[in-house]
Amino acid sequence: ADTPGAPAGIEEAVRSTLDGEAPSPAVPRPARRPGRWLAAAAAVILVVAGALWLRAPVEDDLATAAVESYRLHRAGELPHAIETPEEAVLEGFFGRQLDFPARVIDLRMMELTLVGGRVHELDGRKSALYAYRGPDGRVILCQMLPGTLEELPPPDQVREERGFTFQLYERGDATAVFWLEGQVLCVLVSDMPGPELLALAREKAMA
Repeated sequence: ADTPGAPAGIEEAVRSTLDGEAPSPAVPRPARRPGRWLAAAAAVILVVAGALWLRAPVEDDLATAAVESYRLHRAGELPHAIETPEEAVLEGFFGRQLDFPARVIDLRMMELTLVGGRVHELDGRKSALYAYRGPDGRVILCQMLPGTLEELPPPDQVREERGFTFQLYERGDATAVFWLEGQVLCVLVSDMPGPELLALAREKAMA
């Protein structure tokens, strides 16, 4: 038997409905979460902070500051105010510039010749800065300033000799040896081996 056809007009009604149907609304995109942007911003801040920290001068304690002075001197950034091989001449210069005694001793017996010196500033205090040079061109830098051993960081080594306490600090390729003479803090800095620099410090302190 023939299948009965759709009621008259129904097909046209369906077509008309489909043709006139409004398009489906666009699915709304989920709102962007701030987490990703916050993480990116934090990473940028960390990078910038790290770069600024690397560029900041490294002078977090007296030992590090003394070694930094040595490196600046070797680089020619701390020129001598007076150049002389005469200890008395340099002592007279410091006597006119500073309000504490700054001893400059003769180390020629150790094959070290005085080169010259200047008034410097270490940790915000005036210091007497002067240099000796050895036959191999090696420089030994001395500084003297008011201070105490207690304000120094923990040393890498400590030596006691005839009433003097010598505190030794290793900072990269340089070594610093501190000791106290009355109320004056003394330090020698060089790139020579620690035991040799300590021997020089003992010689200077005993003189």
